Amino acid sequence: MGQCDSKPAPKKKQFKKAFDPTFGKDPSLNMADYMLSNAKNETVVREDMKGQQFVLEECDSCLVALQDTVAALTCDYLTNCVVVTGPVSSSAFIRNCTNCTFVVAAAQFRTRECKNCRFFLYTSTEPIIETSEKIGIGCYDLTYFNLPSQFEGAGLSVWNNKWSEVYDFTPSAGTTNKNSGNWKALDMGAESSETGLRSRHAWLTDEQLETLRGLAGGGEAVPLSMGKAAAAGANGGKEAGECLLFVATPGVDFGELLGKYLGWSAGRKSPDSGKGWALREAALVRSRVLRVSAAQAALLFKGEAEKKRRAELAGMASGKTGVGGDTLIVEMRVGEGGGAARGELVALLGAAGGVWVGEGEAGEEAARQVFEYWKEEQ
Repeated sequence: MGQCDSKPAPKKKQFKKAFDPTFGKDPSLNMADYMLSNAKNETVVREDMKGQQFVLEECDSCLVALQDTVAALTCDYLTNCVVVTGPVSSSAFIRNCTNCTFVVAAAQFRTRECKNCRFFLYTSTEPIIETSEKIGIGCYDLTYFNLPSQFEGAGLSVWNNKWSEVYDFTPSAGTTNKNSGNWKALDMGAESSETGLRSRHAWLTDEQLETLRGLAGGGEAVPLSMGKAAAAGANGGKEAGECLLFVATPGVDFGELLGKYLGWSAGRKSPDSGKGWALREAALVRSRVLRVSAAQAALLFKGEAEKKRRAELAGMASGKTGVGGDTLIVEMRVGEGGGAARGELVALLGAAGGVWVGEGEAGEEAARQVFEYWKEEQ
């Protein structure tokens, strides 16, 4: 008898699942409640994760909404799925997924071998992509009534969202790790509109869409930022608008400032423009909370007239003044016709106790220093 030349089908990669050991110690926890496997057309909503992680694998056309703090998130071999989470206190790993949408907040985010997926992210570190293509990445735009307190409990600052600072380990030919052709920044002005919400969840039933919309009632929890690309503008810098850099010193209540800014931002949004941040007249590009050294304070506040402010800021950061703590730095952009919005911003943020340290070219230079070169550990 002749031998058969056919080869067995290749096996899918098997990934290690490191569940929290409390599953074996706490009899009230059922492992099946913290995973979804080999499911199709299912909607799963969890409001009490009990500090556990969640695993999804080999699912098709499912909606999973985790409305609580999650220890870790692992997603493997998903197709046509929507995954929505509250803050993930450690890492989110997304692998071998196709035609999916993820709305995820995590301390660390990494994806591998994904295709035609969209990610709406909060991540306190640079998001990593690898061997992936046709990826869209935008700002985390979910909220629900206790999301702010969950962020605080997970040790994540809503001001430290680096969603647009993507690092691609496998850039396409002729591109770089930080400017590859495998992903693009999503237009958050269009995506946060009703049309945007429906377009990115086109395969959901009306019931599933209502479930998702129900999680997002009440405005933003994380400041909606336009990301790194907005600083350069859509056409080589021609549409970037004027740069304004704001510094809130350690004595300022960042939570109160956040509430004031989010209230202002909600009132300035274009209802369904589809054209992005420019039509909102003024918008947040990026922000960072960090300790400012004496050398950094000197770069922010130049000139003899600002000598006292430099000393105060460096003293606060070191704790020598008795205040101590972090500094919030916010980069804003004002588009064409945004004069009124600019005045409102300056008054609102200035009244909170901060100061505008750079406008126009001075703001551009200061923003580059803060967001491109400074590190939080400093």
